[in-house]
Amino acid sequence: MYLLLVQNIYICSRHFSRHKTKVLIQEDMKYNFIIKKRKRKDGRHNVEIKVQHSREFQKIITTDINVFPEHFTKKKGIFRCKNTHPESAEMNRKIRVWKNRCEEAYDKSLAGAYSFNRVCDHIANKLQGGSIDEYVETYIKKYKTNATYIDIRGKIGIIKSHMKIKGKLRWEVIDRDWWDELLLTLERATNKQGNPLSNTSIKSYAIAIQSVLNDAKERGVIREYVALPKKLKTGGKKRRKKVNERLKTTSYMDLIDYIDEMPLRLEVWQDFALWHLCFCLRGMYPADIVKMTSEELDKPTFKKYFDNELHIEHLRSKTEHTDNTHMYIHVDNQIVLPLILALKRVALYKWNAKYKDKLADPMDMLKIYDYNPTEEKQWHSNRWQLHTRRLRKYGMSLLSARKSFETFAEEIEMGDKETPVEFNELARLILLGRAHDPILSKSYSNIHGRNMRQIINKAHKYVLEQYQAPLITTKLITKLMEIVSKNAPRMPYWIAIQPQATINGLYEKIIQPSDKNEQIQKKYKKSVELCNNFDLQLIGLGRKTDKGYYHIYRRDNEPEKATIFKITSEYQWYWKKYVGRNMFEVEDMDELIEHMNKKIKEKKEKYERKKAEQMLDRLKEGKGYNPNETSDRKVIQLPPRADKHLTAEVYQLKNLN
Repeated sequence: MYLLLVQNIYICSRHFSRHKTKVLIQEDMKYNFIIKKRKRKDGRHNVEIKVQHSREFQKIITTDINVFPEHFTKKKGIFRCKNTHPESAEMNRKIRVWKNRCEEAYDKSLAGAYSFNRVCDHIANKLQGGSIDEYVETYIKKYKTNATYIDIRGKIGIIKSHMKIKGKLRWEVIDRDWWDELLLTLERATNKQGNPLSNTSIKSYAIAIQSVLNDAKERGVIREYVALPKKLKTGGKKRRKKVNERLKTTSYMDLIDYIDEMPLRLEVWQDFALWHLCFCLRGMYPADIVKMTSEELDKPTFKKYFDNELHIEHLRSKTEHTDNTHMYIHVDNQIVLPLILALKRVALYKWNAKYKDKLADPMDMLKIYDYNPTEEKQWHSNRWQLHTRRLRKYGMSLLSARKSFETFAEEIEMGDKETPVEFNELARLILLGRAHDPILSKSYSNIHGRNMRQIINKAHKYVLEQYQAPLITTKLITKLMEIVSKNAPRMPYWIAIQPQATINGLYEKIIQPSDKNEQIQKKYKKSVELCNNFDLQLIGLGRKTDKGYYHIYRRDNEPEKATIFKITSEYQWYWKKYVGRNMFEVEDMDELIEHMNKKIKEKKEKYERKKAEQMLDRLKEGKGYNPNETSDRKVIQLPPRADKHLTAEVYQLKNLN
């Protein structure tokens, strides 16, 4: 016999009589309300429920009712307290609670949803989800996303805090009076800053608890619940919003000043680099940066790369479960890509010890981190809050990059009459990924047409150009070199500059495959291909002279030489997977080289022409020419190239050609 003990309720009992009541729960499953024969010390007998399924399965459930047997009716099939008892109504209500549980278990068992043990647990009120808190920690945590679970758990906790509920929030306390009390309490409550709760906050709390009730009802954990008042669903009485707080945005001149004056610390550099990346990608949020990957690139090729026409089709994290479509975003190879690669290297250095499992593959040119911010919301929020806390002293946050992008685009719309495309509210909303009605765009409006994409890309490029984004990226990369230079050799060289390839070991001779080197290669019995990517091809000849992995950097001014750095053991697991620029489809190589040379020549001519125009304008004004002058005539002083001062163990590889 199994006894499930619950809290006892003591009652006066001369008004009860002893009888057994039987109710069928399946063809051969039944339960009986019985009064235990053994007396307690006070002379009362405990009321029990005997659940039986054939002879093999039997269980005794102890209720919280203790009575004298004579206080129950003797009519067959009825188990109730006599009306002569002064509290008979309350006692019969308690009995009905147990009977209702038995009926609920009967329905579930009849539908095949409950086993015998689950029937007993249901009757004894021992099922998981016996309270709202337990339901959230079991069903919501197991079957919903991590982000949904954390959101609901937090809001239920806030409701309990405002309602001063200690312990668990039970299903049975939620009635119409409780809803009204909740509404009044939330309307009078204040947030941490001492301000009244907004209608949006009150509405979100109500939606959170209603979602739990709906889910519990669908799963059959509860039968019904009292509906929320309409006023609570809309957030209570309407309050007029205060608009006296200035929206925090950052101008490009402020950002340049912050970068110039920032302390030479890697984590501070990371804060500004992430903010700038969010801005340059049309106001992305941190979750979008985490979810961005090379798989989103639209048919990438080397030709597109050199033409600076790489694009991603990205679905915003905030609206990924809605009917909103993907954003078509230009990824600039002079602004965005160098920044992402630098952030990948900094993330490796900062996270390698504790979070190496959350670092993206080195061959993915867009993905910095490898985790799902939706499934690991709390961890994601905690990590990114560190960046925001350090940015607060500058009046910035990672979310303000989106506001700054929108505000700057609006300033262009109102003050710049020479834009390459028309700037208006629709263009700004499309840039931010908030432009279209899903129904309208699905049936009538094609914002992903070729012409529309070209217009939006022109607008995007113009915003970055006017915001001095190329200059800001250059200053960030230069500042990173300064940081590494200051901390060398403790900080490895690869943090500052992206290696061209990783090679496994050193050999007696290392050459590049060419007709000139064929005779040299024949002199050695063994040859090993060390790297073969778009930038560099190397072959190791003879015996291996040194084990381990090395980064190789081809010198621009001395193409016959290369500089290599040995990778320390703790980072080899990451860099040994890096083979260099092989992430794009290669078309006809001769045609591609000819195209590259043409682009380089055009770029040089464009630069010289622009330089001449600027010099002419300055001479007309009677002033000298300054190449570091911005469009608004403010001079930007670039620091000296710090990579000339980087120190580390260097190997010179001569005669590569």
